Amino acid sequence: MNWARNPWLGAVVALAALGIYARAATPLAALAIGLPFALVTWAYWCLLPRMMATSPGAMAAPSSRLFPKVLLVLILSLMAAWFAYMCYGLVTERGVIGWLNAVQAARDGRFSTKLSFIVALCYLLCATGVIGLAGVWLGRGRAPPPSSRVAAAAAPVRSAARPDAAPPPDRTRLAVGMLASVALAAWVIGYPVSLWIAAEHREDAQARYAQVALGATPLAWPQAPHVALDGAVQGDNVLVLKEGTHSRKTYFVPMTGRAWTPDQPVSAVLTFDAEYPPQLDRPVLGRLRSDTLPKAAIDAFARSGVKIDPAHRLVDLVPSQHGQVLDRSDDDRQSFLMIATGLSVGSLLCGLMVWSIMKFKRRLARPA
Repeated sequence: MNWARNPWLGAVVALAALGIYARAATPLAALAIGLPFALVTWAYWCLLPRMMATSPGAMAAPSSRLFPKVLLVLILSLMAAWFAYMCYGLVTERGVIGWLNAVQAARDGRFSTKLSFIVALCYLLCATGVIGLAGVWLGRGRAPPPSSRVAAAAAPVRSAARPDAAPPPDRTRLAVGMLASVALAAWVIGYPVSLWIAAEHREDAQARYAQVALGATPLAWPQAPHVALDGAVQGDNVLVLKEGTHSRKTYFVPMTGRAWTPDQPVSAVLTFDAEYPPQLDRPVLGRLRSDTLPKAAIDAFARSGVKIDPAHRLVDLVPSQHGQVLDRSDDDRQSFLMIATGLSVGSLLCGLMVWSIMKFKRRLARPA
């Protein structure tokens, strides 16, 4: 038995690492962050020897008969859509990226957006792996009869003797091509996402903001997303999430009516990212979000004595000065260039590392 890559040993190591992480973090963080890492690490542990093997037959690609092409199209579509969703969440800190940030911050108020992005990428890898396994399982019923499989297996032996036989597929070129595709996708997909965010910010500058009196009973929210909140900022109950060791923070600020008391639930929570809390203009301009506070943030407010209304609304702060929305086009451009350049450089460096490793292994396998 090859203990170096035994799948059961890999599972034990992955579960042990998951248990250690669960002790250091919260149980929810262990499931949301540690478990995807454990699954991807276990798959890497089991599949790396076959992926890095130098013999042509060490790892055969799944036959098109055994793997329906519609699932391949589904996997590629899922990868493109999820990558665009991750880029959007990385810039706006909404959706799964924002939720993972709050999960990390549930223990000590610190989080890392980069870690959230990597975990979201692990989600994609796990989903594509499940779809791939399901495709292979479904394709078993379409397998050719045994005689055809014997003939198909004998064909490479006969063609190997011919001098014009096609060489085995170069997995190094395939891996480098995939990483180069990621570097290209960072611009091809990221640029439309940046245009979408810039259009959203232009809409903020041109929109009409509906007045919302937070002390009114019942509280009525408009259909349009842009609101001007008229109420009191509860500065003593602010939830601050700090990103790693950087000075950038994510603020969640409860806003209530002026006659609010601590026993009343909070119906509006203002959120923004900044190094220091800005001087809020009156009225506070914002954009209603479709999502709500993550449970980790609601629990953090509860520990400080603030009860969040289950029907609360999360409002993104729209920076303004004397009632005029500030121009954010330069920030949008810088964010896109930073993210796209980082992903491109990282993917290309990984591709160079894979090419160097495979070249070194071929040199070692070459007869003297």
